[in-house]
Amino acid sequence: MLIPLLLYAAIAFLAGLLVFWTGQLLWPRFGQKTSDPKPSTPPTSGQRFVVKGLLVVALAMGTLAWSLVYTAKKDQDKTNDWSSVSGLITTFDSQERVNDTQMSMVGDVTETAKEVVIIYTYQVGGEVYTNDQVHADERLPDGRRLLDPTDADELAEKYKVGESVTVYYDPDDPRQSALQKDENRGLYLVGLNAGFVFYFLAGMVTRWLVTQRK
Repeated sequence: MLIPLLLYAAIAFLAGLLVFWTGQLLWPRFGQKTSDPKPSTPPTSGQRFVVKGLLVVALAMGTLAWSLVYTAKKDQDKTNDWSSVSGLITTFDSQERVNDTQMSMVGDVTETAKEVVIIYTYQVGGEVYTNDQVHADERLPDGRRLLDPTDADELAEKYKVGESVTVYYDPDDPRQSALQKDENRGLYLVGLNAGFVFYFLAGMVTRWLVTQRK
């Protein structure tokens, strides 16, 4: 997964260089009046500093986008070989929680959420296990998740106490389990495209800095 992302970054960066270079070739021909050419003013040191800052931000944002994709892909690959077994919901606790009042354009806004805890049991190899993890890639303290009331109500309808559920678990370590194997395809597409755009921008900015060097 890492190697394809690095190749993707190189392609995006080179594409940015190529597009800016092509624009430079075409702009004098189609973007200026040949009868009255105006010499371009070299950028000031302040302008170059701002552009360099933009380059750093573009590289950082592109790397962040693809690091999230890489992490999500590792989490998903981890569950590909997981087995499944029937489990039982033993606890569903939902408590209303009022967040701190926040300022907005329409005045003070008080948001209401629900703190949800789901506990289930399952048996593997004659041994009974207990877990509170719903999604395979979530990392929550004590299994507590803060949700929108609508989302919490949907979970309450789906995971009722006493009902049987499918539990996915790691055959090498049955203590690792989840009720849902996540497929973050939407995240992959958004992350990949965002990374491409930022590295493409970095390529254009790099080309500009090179051409404007004194």
